This record gives sequence, C-alpha cells and structure tokens, in this order.
Amino acid sequence: MIIISRQISFSIIGGNSFRAQYYFRIAKALPEQFQIKGAVIRDEIAANEIEKKWGGVKTYRTLSYLLDKETPDFVVVSVIPEVCSQYLIQLAELQMPALAETPPAKDLEGLHLLHEKLTMKDSKIQVAEQYQFHPMQQARASFIDSGRLGNISEATVSISHFYHSVSLLRKMLKVGFGEVEIRGKRFYTEIVSGPSRAGYPTEDKIETVSRDLAWLDFGDKLGIYDFTTNQHRSWVRTNHLSVRGVRGEISDNRINIQENDLTPLHMDLKRVNKGGI
Repeated sequence: MIIISRQISFSIIGGNSFRAQYYFRIAKALPEQFQIKGAVIRDEIAANEIEKKWGGVKTYRTLSYLLDKETPDFVVVSVIPEVCSQYLIQLAELQMPALAETPPAKDLEGLHLLHEKLTMKDSKIQVAEQYQFHPMQQARASFIDSGRLGNISEATVSISHFYHSVSLLRKMLKVGFGEVEIRGKRFYTEIVSGPSRAGYPTEDKIETVSRDLAWLDFGDKLGIYDFTTNQHRSWVRTNHLSVRGVRGEISDNRINIQENDLTPLHMDLKRVNKGGI
C-alpha cells in the first residue's frame, strides 16, 4: 500500500482526451491527496467547458503562462504523440518533472530524439505504461522471479495492442533492448460487433476486423504477439498470456511445474480484493 503523507499537486497538458479525464476524476475523488494546479487547453471553447465541468480548475492557453502562475510538483502530458514529445523536451529544459501518456513520440525517430535529449540527461520523465503493474501481471512476474519455472524461453501475450503487449513480453521474458528479429502477419476475419470505448453495442451486426500475429526472436527467447481488433473489450474473444520455462509454464491463471523430485504441481493464481470473499 502506498501512503501519501502530503497533498500532491500537478498540472495537465490536454484535457478533452479520455485519458486526461482520468486525472481530473482522480483529483476530484481524492482531494485530500491530489490537487490540479491548472491545465493547458489551447482551444478557448474547450477550456471553458473544462472549467465548467471541473469547477475550480483554471485553464491556460500556453505552458509558459501556466508555469508563470502555478507551481505544480509535476506536469501530466496527455496529448497526441507528435505534440507530446515537444512538450516533454520543453519541460525537461525547465527542469519540471513530467508524466507522459503512451506513446511519448509518434515514431522511432521521435523516440530516439527523446532518448538523446531526455534519458541521456537524466531528465525526470515517466511514461505511464501500466500493464505490467496490474496485480495479476505482478503475481506472474513474481513467480517467474522465484525461479520455479527455470530458464524462461517463451512468452505469448494476447491482451492488448502494440507497445502495451510488447512491454509485457519483455517483462515476462526478462529481456532488455537487445537485438530482435521480428516477423509478422495480418489476417482478416468476421466477428460480431461488441463493446467499444463509446460503450455497449446498440445493434447486432457483423464486422470485419484484423488479427495481428508477430514473432519476436531474441535468439534464445521467443515472444509471440497476438491481437485482434478491440479484443480487450470483446465479450466473445478471450485475453491470454502464457510463459514457458524449462520446469513449467504459466497459462493465464494456471501454473504447471515439475519439481526436481519428479513431482508435478498444479496451482492457480487468484486475485482477492480487499473485503471480497
């Protein structure tokens, strides 16, 4: 459990995105722990809507104007990737810590630029990649770290898309930023339309979606990426994660291992929420 001994203040760049809205809700739900010290909203109409919706939050048209008036502990950057990278460089130059949404740049060239200008200079930048910190992922990683699976050779992640899944693959395989050979294939299939970010489906219809498969060969380790469009919200497509080692495997919430005395063990990971049964 994390205990916050004082109120934490932060500013937000952006405000209309669904991600930015989370931060407004956090501060509203936990006012004794978090305080929003202004938001950078370039569009005046959108700014007025933010101020009306989240009473007490002041908006500014530029970052420099906000920092002239406010003194946050850090700044949340929740804008499109190509703009995010520009703000991160600006904040680093001002020695202002920042929390960035994913991805922090639009392409590999942009990421290399951020690495050169921020990482190599120990700038205080945190990218909010959250999947590996989910309780069940932490439990799987802890079991891997115990060594009871032996040397890890394979991981399959079919949970989320793009960098989220690759982050999980790297976490489970315990690989860094070494050389990797990647092969991939995209397939198309039909599926009943289900929930989306906008909410539950309003009609029964069939749609064509893509399924992306990729094999990441790290030499002595294999990562398999598998994702179907909107899978993580679907009622009829199941998420899946497996990790295989010399002595056993994790398959979703099931653990199968063979001990060195030839005893087979089968265990289940179970999340129990506080106050739950």
